[in-house]
Amino acid sequence: MLVCRRCRSIYGRAGRFCGIDGEPLTELETDPLIGQTIDRYSITDLIGRGGMGSVYKAIHRELDTEMAIKVLFGDLGSDPTFVARFRREAQVASKIRSPYVVSVVDFGTTQEGLTYLVMEYIHGVMLDEVASLEGTLEAKRAARVVADVARGLAVVHRMGFVHRDVKPANIALIQDAGREMAKLLDFGIVQVARTEESTKLTGADMIVGTPAYMSPEQAIGEEVTLKADLYSLGVVLYELISGHKPYAGNRSEVLEKLTSANSTPLPLGRGDSLADLTYRLMARDPKDRPASAEEVAEAADRIATQSQTVVTAIQPAPRSTRSTLFITLAAVTVGVAALAGTFLVGANSNAPSPAQVDTSQLELSLSAELRAHGLEAADLGEIPETRNAYTTWTKEKTRDLAAAKSALESLLTLAKEVRATKEIVSRKLERLDAPLAAHEATMSEEQKMALRAQYLELYKRLNSDPDMDALARDVAAFSMSVRRGTSAP
Repeated sequence: MLVCRRCRSIYGRAGRFCGIDGEPLTELETDPLIGQTIDRYSITDLIGRGGMGSVYKAIHRELDTEMAIKVLFGDLGSDPTFVARFRREAQVASKIRSPYVVSVVDFGTTQEGLTYLVMEYIHGVMLDEVASLEGTLEAKRAARVVADVARGLAVVHRMGFVHRDVKPANIALIQDAGREMAKLLDFGIVQVARTEESTKLTGADMIVGTPAYMSPEQAIGEEVTLKADLYSLGVVLYELISGHKPYAGNRSEVLEKLTSANSTPLPLGRGDSLADLTYRLMARDPKDRPASAEEVAEAADRIATQSQTVVTAIQPAPRSTRSTLFITLAAVTVGVAALAGTFLVGANSNAPSPAQVDTSQLELSLSAELRAHGLEAADLGEIPETRNAYTTWTKEKTRDLAAAKSALESLLTLAKEVRATKEIVSRKLERLDAPLAAHEATMSEEQKMALRAQYLELYKRLNSDPDMDALARDVAAFSMSVRRGTSAP
């Protein structure tokens, strides 16, 4: 990982200089924050890394209590926009008091420039991980999860906020007094909503959130009210009981279907009371959705306590037995396992056939290849060729093991090609070190900082820009300007 030795910032993207203090970045194998203290919090372990930063387990030095502390990556901590969003998340979440919402208790910036947020530490698992491993949830369990999240949303809405990013990755499952309980988290893109009044998204904020879970009005920038969160909760419920999302495709394809009045979700495959609640939540017109989160919680509670669930439509085909290899792989990275696990097909059997074993070996190779791109890229589907191949194959999914094997081989080949392209672009950036240093020698300090910012931005795009060809062109133009000793474009 790349680290600034002065401020100890970790960089989630490749870079050459620290955006906080301008110091050169150093490659380290161990996380420099583990064993260190941030204000009153002693960091003990790394919990995980996401798109904006790292989350650590920490101990409050005075209270001796376990906490979770999220620290922004250095390249984002130097960006006022991201810091403002991070601060906003802390301010909103700290005002919410509910057993169904993860509490935020502190926020700050160290003298070195590290920006952090402190949350309650919970012993549990994320809902997206559970859904990835189990495929679908039993109806009553899914209803209980939705009831809990709805209770959390009810508090959020009473406070006058719209969450705008309700999805399985933002829902944690914990054990409380012997029962499973869901807790809502991540208020990074929350928006103020004056109860009945709505706020219109404009400009760059029009498409904010996760397209697969976004309401139609949110997707096209229309008025966003509390009902938008109910739609997103409906998509979560849809996925929990069906094993797939309502609209297939990449980001742009999902948005197109979501905003088309003639588009309908993929068949749910059931006609019980849980399906009825799902369709009500996912009504295209907000007026046709339940009146409030409290109403949703009550409806889900009734379903969870029913003596039986009557299904009037054909249920989805039973999911295939997963191999031990897949479970082990999922423990390493659920984001990648969610991608690879869909390819496990075949007749239900306790003993995998040779073809199944061969497919599992391909899954392992594919996952290793995707990890080389970075887990975030694999999890978010930002590698276009891989994402599109995966989407195409799932549309024509078959129980034929030979077809599954062939699809995995093709997907692995595409992943290798994308990796090769990224390596070429990365090497071009690395070769600019010497000419860049020479170029800086003739510049003022202000010009140096501007040039470094351009260089850092290109490195950021290396792991986030889905258009690798466009990035390659921009790197070539930047390289030419540096070698000529002229201003970078």
